[in-house]
Amino acid sequence: MRFARLRRPMAGRVLLGPMFGEFGGVSQHVRQLDRRLAHEHEAFRLPPWSVYHPVWSGLSWRFEAARRAAPDPFALALSRKARAFDLVHLHAFPFWIRAHLRKSAPRAKTVATLHQIFFEEDFSEADWPRWRAVNESVLESLKDADRVIAVAKWHVPLLRARGIEATWIPNGADVAAFAAADGARFRAKHGLDEPFYLWAAALLRYKRPNLFLDLADRYPDRRFVMMGRGVTPANLHALTGRAPPDNVLLLGEVPRADVMDAFAAARAYVLPSSRETFAIAVLEAMAAGCAVVAARGTGASDILTDGQTGFLFSPDDADDLARAADRAWDRPEVGEAARDLAERHYAWDAVVARIDALYDEVLSS
Repeated sequence: MRFARLRRPMAGRVLLGPMFGEFGGVSQHVRQLDRRLAHEHEAFRLPPWSVYHPVWSGLSWRFEAARRAAPDPFALALSRKARAFDLVHLHAFPFWIRAHLRKSAPRAKTVATLHQIFFEEDFSEADWPRWRAVNESVLESLKDADRVIAVAKWHVPLLRARGIEATWIPNGADVAAFAAADGARFRAKHGLDEPFYLWAAALLRYKRPNLFLDLADRYPDRRFVMMGRGVTPANLHALTGRAPPDNVLLLGEVPRADVMDAFAAARAYVLPSSRETFAIAVLEAMAAGCAVVAARGTGASDILTDGQTGFLFSPDDADDLARAADRAWDRPEVGEAARDLAERHYAWDAVVARIDALYDEVLSS
């Protein structure tokens, strides 16, 4: 029985969301809150026909400011629905606070969780205007929330510089679920009879796939596996300008069960991003007992101690990444220490309890 179910229901009804689908950090976060919150609550899913759905964001970014107040049927219906709730907790769409919720549900308090800030060096010159518009829209709108949560500790001072006070509450991991992950099953399914480094992320420029391929070049006798949305030979070539080395296996987007088994099977999980917020995948790798290799100054380095619970390298430094990955290859005990850290401090039940407590603070203010 989950810890959340043992707690008495708390006062105040909460409207929570959105979820976009089965995968992705935001949807995973909202789904876990929906499962575990002690407050009476209801979660909402963003339908594909909403103008706010990510499927349209690549086409409509030029209208980002106007889109915040757009008369989207789903957003208007949501604002009417919010009248029956005492608090609305938004993830990724804080602009609804000003555009819809304040006018239609003035009694509802608002909490907004920031999951990502974008940086110019992570995007091409052509792509950056879109993400800069998203940044500005989100950061300005956070000022309208009664309370802001940052999932990455290193975001807190960045937000303060923009006049936004935030509380750090990290992502979590479903530790109990990962206890059932089966590395042998993953290796058998994909014909892997040797240890391997794992990439498990969407194929995006800021994830630094080029560094993972460079690492594979440096260790031609070791196996590398890449999985995630968009991980195909054509997409990889378009993004990095090269084909993967022969020791790299591309699996693309796989079922959730395969992702869990992959973490249990891998020798180390490598996250080369230089500006990673606080990827849930880091905590999931830890929960599976897999050593994590990540850049300093990111969300992972907020919680990992180099050489003890993970391996850290200087951002965008291929030589330092290679040294960290080589250390991880021969130190499986670090993965076990990471699993213990995840169980003690980052299990979802403990994280959600902190959010429940924050709701009470907001509702009583």
